[in-house]
Amino acid sequence: MKSFRKITVSIASGALICGAVITWSIQRSKAIEQKKLAEAAGICRRHAEQGDATAQYNLGSMYYHGKGVPQNYGEAFRWYDKAASQGDPEAEYALGYMRYHGQGAPQDYTEAIRWYKKGASQRDAWSEEGLGLAYYEGNGVPRDYAEGFSWFRKAAEHGNARAQFNLGSMYYDGEGVAQDYTKALYWYRKAADQGDAKAQDALRERPTTFTKAYLCTCLFGSLLLLVDSLLPRRSRRNRQQRVTALTGLLGFSWVGLTLYGFSHFGSLQTSVHANAFHFVKGVLAGVFGVMAISLIWARFPKIMLEVSGVLFVGFNAYAIAHHSAMRFIPAVQAYYSSNGWLVGMVGSSATLLWLTHRKSTRHEGHTNKSTLPPA
Repeated sequence: MKSFRKITVSIASGALICGAVITWSIQRSKAIEQKKLAEAAGICRRHAEQGDATAQYNLGSMYYHGKGVPQNYGEAFRWYDKAASQGDPEAEYALGYMRYHGQGAPQDYTEAIRWYKKGASQRDAWSEEGLGLAYYEGNGVPRDYAEGFSWFRKAAEHGNARAQFNLGSMYYDGEGVAQDYTKALYWYRKAADQGDAKAQDALRERPTTFTKAYLCTCLFGSLLLLVDSLLPRRSRRNRQQRVTALTGLLGFSWVGLTLYGFSHFGSLQTSVHANAFHFVKGVLAGVFGVMAISLIWARFPKIMLEVSGVLFVGFNAYAIAHHSAMRFIPAVQAYYSSNGWLVGMVGSSATLLWLTHRKSTRHEGHTNKSTLPPA
C-alpha cells in the first residue's frame, strides 16, 4: 500500500512539474514575441512620423489588431487616414471598412463607398470586394445584385478569397447571374485553396440530426450482428453465421465510408472520384440493407430483386429522358448514389437467391440418394 502511495505521489509530482515547465515555456515565448512586436511598432512609428505611407498603414494595422501596441480603433483610423491621404490603396480600403462598420469613427456608408471606390480605382482587390458587398447588401447604394456580382468578380479575379467565396455563393443561388453549380464549385474551390473557412465548409456535406441518428442506429446494429456472429456457442461454418458476420462488416464499412464522405466529398463536388465514391457508397448501402433484412425475413431477397429491378430500369429511363438536369451537381450526385443503391440491392438479392437455390438443390440430391434402396 505504501509503495502504491509513493508511486502515485511521484507521478502526480512529475505531472505538476511538467505542467509548470510547459506553462512557463509558453508564457516566456509569448513575452519574447510581445517584446519583438513592441520593438517593431517603435521602428514603424518612427518611419510613420517621417511621412512614410507604408509605415503609417502598418502602424494603423498594429493599432487595429493590437499587435505591439494596445488595441485602439481611433489611433488605427488616424494612421490609416494619414496613409490614405498619400494614396495608399490598402489604407483606403481600411478606412472604407472602418467607416462601413463604424469602427474608430461614426458609421457612414456613403463615406465608406467613397474610400472603397478610391481603392478600387487602383485595382485593390479588398476595395473591390467591399464595393461588391455594399451593392449586395444595399448599404450606401441601391441594392443591385448584378453590380455586386460584377465587383465580386473583379476582386475574385485579382485573387481575393472572400470575393471568390461570395462569387461562388451568387452562382449557387442564382443572384445577379444565371444559376450555375459548376461555376459555383469552381469559385468555392479557388477560395478554399487559399484557406477560406466558409468555402471549405461549403465543400463539405454536413450531417443532419436525422442522419446522425440513423448512422448511430446502423453502427449499433452492425456491432450487434458481429457480436452475435462471434458467440462461441455458434459454429462459424454455419452459412447463417457467415451471412450475419458479413452483414455486420458491411454495415461498419458503409458507416465508415459515409463519415469519410462528410469530410472529403461534399454535396457540391462533381468529379470522377466523387461520382465513384457516391456510387460505391450506394452499392454498400444496398447490399447491407438487403442482407440485414434477409436475416429476419427469408422471402425478402426474392421480393427485393423484382422491385429493385423494376426501379433500376425505371430510374435510368427517367434519367435519360431528363438528361438536361445532369448539369446540376446535386442531380449528378443523386444519380450515382441511387444507381449504386439499386445495383447493390439487385446484386445482393440475386446472389442470396442463387445461394438458397444451390443449397436446396444439394439438399434434394442428398435426400434422393438417402432414399435409394441398398444394392
